[in-house]
Amino acid sequence: MSDKREKILEAALKLFTEKGIDSTSTGSIAKEAGIATGTVFNYFSNKEELIKECFINVKKRLREGLGGIESDDFVEQTKFYWKAAIEWFLDHTIETSFINMYQHDPKVNNGTSLSVITEMSKLIMAFFEQARAEGILKDFSVEYFCLLANDSTILAAQFLAENPDVDKEKFIESTCSFFLDGVLNK
Repeated sequence: MSDKREKILEAALKLFTEKGIDSTSTGSIAKEAGIATGTVFNYFSNKEELIKECFINVKKRLREGLGGIESDDFVEQTKFYWKAAIEWFLDHTIETSFINMYQHDPKVNNGTSLSVITEMSKLIMAFFEQARAEGILKDFSVEYFCLLANDSTILAAQFLAENPDVDKEKFIESTCSFFLDGVLNK
């Protein structure tokens, strides 16, 4: 990725989370990135494309930050990814705030939130698809499981950030168990 494109994405992410997406102009993004306003449009055709690319970039970082576990046990893998996701969200508050803004505002994501999440979550979708095919999971759509896991881990991280006296490890374990109780085919 070019240095200027990266600067634009970082400036946009920062300003979107500070000022809100609607209140952030491409001019202010260019100023924050230290470039001319017209340069933004050399990399992104419009603000909507820039917003979507910010989301894709953040989800890629999240996916890279989760690492991986080698296990055939669905519950063990879920617990690993659950904890890794919450830790990542706690360590990346700006990115987490932006993910929330993007996913929950149809005016911002033009109703494409699910398709973008689906595209960015292929690994997790395959994980849920296999578990559902093996009868481990209830018969819901895989996209639903991805959204439920994503939103639940973000909410857990927000709760932990706002309640620093909570036993983090116990809370993470409890929220994962709560999720599993809801999705496992028993």
